[in-house]
Amino acid sequence: MGGQHQLPKISCNLTQVSCIIKLIFFSWYLSVFIFAFFLSVQAQEISVRYENYKIVYEPDDEAEARLLLKTLEKVLPEFENFFNFKIPQLVEIYLPPQPADFRRSAPANLPPWVQGVYLPEKQKIVVKKSGWMNEPADLAEVLAHELSHLYLQHRLTGIKIPAWFNEGLAQKLSGKKILISEGVILANALFARKFIELKEIDSLSIFSESQARLAYGESLHAVLFLENYIRIKGLNWTKYFDIIYASGFEKAIQEVTGQDLLDFEIKWYRSVKEKYQWFIIFNWENLIWLAMVLVLIGAMYAIRYRNRRVLLQWEQEEVMLPDNNHLTQNS
Repeated sequence: MGGQHQLPKISCNLTQVSCIIKLIFFSWYLSVFIFAFFLSVQAQEISVRYENYKIVYEPDDEAEARLLLKTLEKVLPEFENFFNFKIPQLVEIYLPPQPADFRRSAPANLPPWVQGVYLPEKQKIVVKKSGWMNEPADLAEVLAHELSHLYLQHRLTGIKIPAWFNEGLAQKLSGKKILISEGVILANALFARKFIELKEIDSLSIFSESQARLAYGESLHAVLFLENYIRIKGLNWTKYFDIIYASGFEKAIQEVTGQDLLDFEIKWYRSVKEKYQWFIIFNWENLIWLAMVLVLIGAMYAIRYRNRRVLLQWEQEEVMLPDNNHLTQNS
């Protein structure tokens, strides 16, 4: 009937080629429809606010989002006291649902070992989920590390800060300490002459994972080394930040330590060498050799102790034996 509209039908009454073309177009339209459908039913991102911070996540990541929220509640008062500063702007903390979402949110040149990143131009922190990391890290530590970058950037706006100080301070504020494993890394670098100069840590983004781990350890130790000077001077970190803001980073180092940056690094290097070079023995292969030497020494001592006991026993037996010659003469 002329007033009715009929759905178009796929006709294969023409040539076989035209039929195939129609099928291809039909399949393409069907794929687009299905893709759009799944996008429409995909779980929507949700967010939770805490003061000037917004945590953005998907419902499946509720537990990790709650951990980030607890971390904010704990560390924000500490950071505000440490930096003597409160972040005025809204900061987004994004927990991407998939690794691809993390890569899309982060800079293109970001190395794969990175666990989180602070994006100053967007006032945004992106944190990887623990399951995506080669060495799973505590989400609370990762967030605290990135928050340190956020606070330092706001506290010292416009001041050029070297990467070793930025990263070392972030390591300190996230609760990192130089334990035996980190001491071994420093010792191995000293032994292999692969220690990284502090200025070279500015190239952190092109480091391998092992180089980055060494750089983070060096940075933390350098910041702790500087902290000793700050305390000896009778200052705290808040006062030291004021000096940096007023005079610049290098002049602040000189004012507090009495040394220029080069002399400071030389003294710091000597401190690392004096404290950690003997940690080389904690390498597994060295521990095995040490254990073998100790076993050998123990075995030699045991044999020597046994021989001495045997000799002593023989001497005692000789004393107790009767004198046969004396008995013959008296018979």
